[in-house]
Amino acid sequence: MQLTPLGDGAVLAGFGSRNDFAAVDKVARVTRALEAVRLAGVTDIVPSCASITVHYDPARVPAGAGSP
Repeated sequence: MQLTPLGDGAVLAGFGSRNDFAAVDKVARVTRALEAVRLAGVTDIVPSCASITVHYDPARVPAGAGSP
Protein backbone atom coordinates (compact mmCIF):
# COMPACT_ATOMS: atom_id res chain seq x y z
CA MET A 1 0.00 0.00 0.00
CA GLN A 2 1.28 3.45 -0.94
CA LEU A 3 0.02 6.48 1.01
CA THR A 4 -0.03 9.89 -0.67
CA PRO A 5 -1.15 13.04 1.17
CA LEU A 6 -3.72 15.14 -0.69
CA GLY A 7 -3.37 18.52 0.96
CA ASP A 8 -4.17 18.83 4.65
CA GLY A 9 -7.54 17.07 4.58
CA ALA A 10 -7.18 13.81 2.67
CA VAL A 11 -4.88 10.89 2.00
CA LEU A 12 -4.84 8.50 -0.96
CA ALA A 13 -4.10 4.83 -0.27
CA GLY A 14 -3.01 3.07 -3.46
CA PHE A 15 -3.10 -0.70 -3.86
CA GLY A 16 -1.68 -1.26 -7.35
CA SER A 17 -3.16 -1.21 -10.83
CA ARG A 18 -6.87 -0.97 -11.57
CA ASN A 19 -6.39 -4.00 -13.82
CA ASP A 20 -5.18 -6.03 -10.83
CA PHE A 21 -8.00 -8.13 -9.34
CA ALA A 22 -6.06 -8.46 -6.08
CA ALA A 23 -5.97 -4.66 -5.76
CA VAL A 24 -9.73 -4.41 -6.37
CA ASP A 25 -10.34 -7.03 -3.67
CA LYS A 26 -7.98 -5.28 -1.24
CA VAL A 27 -9.78 -1.95 -1.81
CA ALA A 28 -13.11 -3.58 -0.97
CA ARG A 29 -11.76 -5.22 2.21
CA VAL A 30 -9.93 -2.13 3.48
CA THR A 31 -12.95 0.09 2.74
CA ARG A 32 -15.19 -2.19 4.82
CA ALA A 33 -12.65 -2.18 7.65
CA LEU A 34 -12.32 1.62 7.63
CA GLU A 35 -16.09 2.04 7.66
CA ALA A 36 -16.41 -0.38 10.58
CA VAL A 37 -13.73 1.32 12.70
CA ARG A 38 -15.22 4.84 12.40
CA LEU A 39 -11.97 6.75 12.91
CA ALA A 40 -12.22 10.13 14.64
CA GLY A 41 -12.13 13.01 12.18
CA VAL A 42 -12.81 10.96 9.05
CA THR A 43 -15.51 12.67 7.02
CA ASP A 44 -15.62 10.50 3.89
CA ILE A 45 -14.16 7.29 2.49
CA VAL A 46 -14.09 7.13 -1.32
CA PRO A 47 -13.05 3.81 -2.88
CA SER A 48 -12.11 3.42 -6.55
CA CYS A 49 -10.75 0.49 -8.54
CA ALA A 50 -7.26 0.44 -7.02
CA SER A 51 -7.24 3.14 -4.36
CA ILE A 52 -9.13 4.69 -1.48
CA THR A 53 -9.27 8.39 -0.69
CA VAL A 54 -9.88 9.12 2.97
CA HIS A 55 -11.07 12.68 3.67
CA TYR A 56 -10.72 13.99 7.20
CA ASP A 57 -11.13 17.15 9.26
CA PRO A 58 -7.70 17.89 10.79
CA ALA A 59 -9.35 19.79 13.65
CA ARG A 60 -11.22 16.64 14.70
CA VAL A 61 -8.24 14.24 14.55
CA PRO A 62 -6.91 13.57 18.07
CA ALA A 63 -3.42 14.94 18.81
CA GLY A 64 -0.75 12.38 17.94
CA ALA A 65 -3.10 10.19 15.87
CA GLY A 66 -1.22 8.64 13.00
CA SER A 67 2.19 9.33 14.51
CA PRO A 68 4.61 6.41 14.82
